[in-house]
Amino acid sequence: MRRLNVECQKTLKLSHVLIKEVNVGSDENEAVILEQMENYIKSKSAVPVGPLIQYAGAHAAADGSMELTVRYLRQLSKQINCNDSDYRFQDEIAVNHCLYIRFVGREEHLRLAYDKLNLYAYEEELKTRGDAYSVFVSQTDDIMVTDVFMECEENE
Repeated sequence: MRRLNVECQKTLKLSHVLIKEVNVGSDENEAVILEQMENYIKSKSAVPVGPLIQYAGAHAAADGSMELTVRYLRQLSKQINCNDSDYRFQDEIAVNHCLYIRFVGREEHLRLAYDKLNLYAYEEELKTRGDAYSVFVSQTDDIMVTDVFMECEENE
């Protein structure tokens, strides 16, 4: 029997992070964006470290509508000077107070991990911040391993 076990109070720590924000409504192809990001990393004489990370956040806009933000993050072997408007660089990112789940299964079922985290937050009366980090650990054939971190508000 497959189980998705939620863990609490986890921290996602990243070092030397290159960030590419994606325009959600555009026709940009994900594979092309990631290839361009890899080429940019090489042009800076750096090497990617660890897996690809995707940030997705939903937040209320000034007019009351929901805005979706998607970013791709790559940890690098070293600090780089990022003077390109398409990318940002952060020396360190620490996301505290996260719910965490490891998903192992088919990509089309990944949504179940997010649903389980949201259900857990609801049942435990935790307030989430509306964002999640997906760490794509590995993929073989049709099975993927993804660590999902969902940030919660601090308990008072």
